[in-house]
Amino acid sequence: MADTPARNPEYPTFDECLKMGVHIAPMIGRMEADCGHSVLVAFLLRWGGVELNIPKSAPDEKSPFATVLNWLRRDIGYGAWRVPRALVNDRTVLRWRMLHLLRAGQSLSEVARAVGCTARTVSYRKTDFTRRGLLPSPDLVPTKENRQ
Repeated sequence: MADTPARNPEYPTFDECLKMGVHIAPMIGRMEADCGHSVLVAFLLRWGGVELNIPKSAPDEKSPFATVLNWLRRDIGYGAWRVPRALVNDRTVLRWRMLHLLRAGQSLSEVARAVGCTARTVSYRKTDFTRRGLLPSPDLVPTKENRQ
């Protein structure tokens, strides 16, 4: 959408979650495509994890979440709905931060300190990211031995 604010880099997109191996309901992907990433993230930060009453009538257009509420009315209907945390879930954000720090070249212990977990957890995630093609394979990373 042209009038949608830029993507919020602190949170992964629906497609990035799938690539990281995080299961997110397909409905969130459709909502992100129609409403925009930043709008969806703001909505999930405000309402994620709680029950929301989707209004019967159209919300006030001045409402910051009018786009999302209209989308919900159209695709789900009105009434009570428990909003998933999805893209802003703590574990999803933790994986996202690990991936970015590893891509930036930080060591396992540096990443572990930055995100508040053990180096073993980071090592596991690094292996998983490499297996999924999100990080280069150690065989493909240039070292002193294989540069010659």
